[in-house]
Amino acid sequence: MKKSGFIMAVTFLACITLAGGSAAASGEQLKIGCLFPFSGDLARLGIDSFQGAELARIVQNENGGVGGKQIVFVKGDAVTPQTAVTEAERLISKEGVDIILGSYSSSISYVASEVAEKYGKVYWELGAISNKITERGFKYLFRTCPRSAWYAQWAAQVARGGVCDKLGLDHKKVKIAGIFEDSLMGSSLAEDVDGLLKDVGLKLDVKEFYNRKAVDLSPMILRLRMAKPDILLGSNYLTDLILFWRQCKELNFNVKAFIGLGGGASMGDFQKALGNDVAGLMDTSFCPPSDAVNPAYAPGVSELMEKYKQVFGHEITSAYPTVNYMGTMVLWQVLEKAGSTKAEDVRRAALSIDIPNQQTVTGYGVKFDETGQNTRARLVTVQWQDGKLWTVWPAEAAVKGKEIIVPLPTWKERKASS
Repeated sequence: MKKSGFIMAVTFLACITLAGGSAAASGEQLKIGCLFPFSGDLARLGIDSFQGAELARIVQNENGGVGGKQIVFVKGDAVTPQTAVTEAERLISKEGVDIILGSYSSSISYVASEVAEKYGKVYWELGAISNKITERGFKYLFRTCPRSAWYAQWAAQVARGGVCDKLGLDHKKVKIAGIFEDSLMGSSLAEDVDGLLKDVGLKLDVKEFYNRKAVDLSPMILRLRMAKPDILLGSNYLTDLILFWRQCKELNFNVKAFIGLGGGASMGDFQKALGNDVAGLMDTSFCPPSDAVNPAYAPGVSELMEKYKQVFGHEITSAYPTVNYMGTMVLWQVLEKAGSTKAEDVRRAALSIDIPNQQTVTGYGVKFDETGQNTRARLVTVQWQDGKLWTVWPAEAAVKGKEIIVPLPTWKERKASS
């Protein structure tokens, strides 16, 4: 495939019809380490994330691979941060990979990227968002997705413009609470939320932390009910957020708006578990892979959905395959430009990449700064309306006629309407 057409491969518009045969015929391979939680309590979204990267590998191989070589993934199962270190060591020392991509979880990415940097290898992060990942001065770490501070900034803007202004709430009197799972991701977001709310004239009145493996969140919910917040922000995974909302219903805890900070609230499994009880809940999210986003904002989404179903036999049920697909396709472009997998060559090529916004399936472009962070990564706000997840913010990403609906119905109102 010509380099001039390769950016279009990132958008999925020109990459699924060509079939390159030279690499397959020669048998040459390019080995890439692939580190995700394939088992354990993080596996649900870990596998979703991997499948996005795997789809990018399949598509690129259909188009001739990279530099005439077919791409092969060598997988590592990062169940915990401890196993992530062990698996990263194995991928580099025993499997001989020069590049590791991953990894969904911030706690996993943080320690695994440390191993890669120690060996002078490239770590290519696709979905872990903690600020701290790219704040250590590493030379060979690159992240294509947004960082946690941007989630907090985005949620703060939605709380002010999408909730307070719509409901006519006095921003000096409105009460905001936050719930944060206590891993690296949740802790990072909690640090950011305070200051970024203040930037838009709001403040975080209540802050609660919990362990994502907890089996009872009722003590925290009772404290929140006593605090009576108008708006609730939440940094959560899937199973813990399902438990939280089930217990909110049991304990009759109501808020005017919930804004998630990435993760469980934007997953199809969340709606399957809670049914109509998800109505009105919002999430700060990667761009969803569906007809619920303006196709002009994220070109190639429809083609991506079709190819994903063809390869994996089921629909995309979260935003993670999309963001991991996009980030992996960018890696192929970088490797074509680098001409090798040597860390210095990859770094030089990565820093030269310049993809404008609204030319990829995630809606954002790519331009790395010296820390390895993609400065063009951005987010959208999605909301459950009429049993479907719709993009509602910003206006250019939303489907025509869709906007934020507030306030949330109370549990009594939900029961009366069912």
